[in-house]
Amino acid sequence: SKEARVEAETFDFGEVPTDPDMRIRLLVEDRPVYPSERVPITIEWWYSGDLDNVRQLTIHSPLFDDFRFAPDPQPRRDINQLPIDTSEGRIGLNAEARRETWEGKEYTVFAAKRVMIPDRPGQFQLDPITVTVRKVTAWARQRSPFDDMGFGSSLLRDVMGNRRRPASTELTRATGEPLQITIKPFPIAGRPESFAGAVGPGYSIDVSADRTVVRVGDPISLNITLRGSGNLVNAGLPPLSADGGMDADKFRLPDGEASGVFENDKKTFTVKVRVQDESVAEIPALAYSWFDPEDESDHTVRSKPIALRVLPAQIVSSA
Repeated sequence: SKEARVEAETFDFGEVPTDPDMRIRLLVEDRPVYPSERVPITIEWWYSGDLDNVRQLTIHSPLFDDFRFAPDPQPRRDINQLPIDTSEGRIGLNAEARRETWEGKEYTVFAAKRVMIPDRPGQFQLDPITVTVRKVTAWARQRSPFDDMGFGSSLLRDVMGNRRRPASTELTRATGEPLQITIKPFPIAGRPESFAGAVGPGYSIDVSADRTVVRVGDPISLNITLRGSGNLVNAGLPPLSADGGMDADKFRLPDGEASGVFENDKKTFTVKVRVQDESVAEIPALAYSWFDPEDESDHTVRSKPIALRVLPAQIVSSA
């Protein structure tokens, strides 16, 4: 039946002060974007103070948690890194440094890039990007073993003993501008049949066959290779009959969606078709369409036709 109590503690929480020597910017192209488009993002940290005093740097934006991004390049040891906090952990982005003057003050600017890949249309209002810095406000010389060895003011003591340690630090911050992103849905009217989700400024399609002399009913393996500067990872393969491609009455075409393999900036699909008509003389040009967000219109490219020699089906006697 005993009871013990402790005195209540009082805590004062103050706002982290804004640093007049620091800026943070998140730069996105000022235009509507589309799902699956590769959208370049630039993060800039501006600092006009002494970089030797910076002990901890943290950058965060809701953008990095709310949207999908392409894989970031591997951090390089020979280049500066900007630390970015995300919901999945901290990442380091390779950053280029330059000097800039703004409002009469000189800054060192560290700029890093990411590639955002929107996955849904809508209007998005995002809170500003923020940066906090723990910086040293006063230094103290760290005591050296030479202090007790009678070296006085000798050169050896000056060289070996002149080590500094932070005596006091301060946490400061900077805030960027709020961000608005408009992601528009693809236009439906007039969409080509050969559109399969590819978005970007340009694509090409190449088709090769494992054989060009076949009998009716024999399988032909086609390798279909897509290249382009858009988001190839999510690009699909349209029906082979799309927009005047392979005639389904003359070819037996694969059912369902083909899964491609993305490697070395290209995506390759392997499918099998069969010729059903002895009159077929070629694998016709296959169409591939994509949506270009810059001019907001669809474009179509075609592969080269492949000449075929089709022999009658071989009849196997049951005798």
